[in-house]
Amino acid sequence: MGGSENAVILITEQGPEHWPRMAKSAVADKLADRIAEEICSEEALKEDRQARQLPEAGL
Repeated sequence: MGGSENAVILITEQGPEHWPRMAKSAVADKLADRIAEEICSEEALKEDRQARQLPEAGL
């Protein structure tokens, strides 16, 4: 674990996403951005389903 950089493989529903080696702080920033994007996407989907009065899907 030591060192100041990490290479990351993020596992998503679409498959593995290989990130280049980068500073640990950059990994944290990028991961936080991806989490926020995912949450926003799920919230938008939920709001859309509610607007159209569809049952909620298991997200």
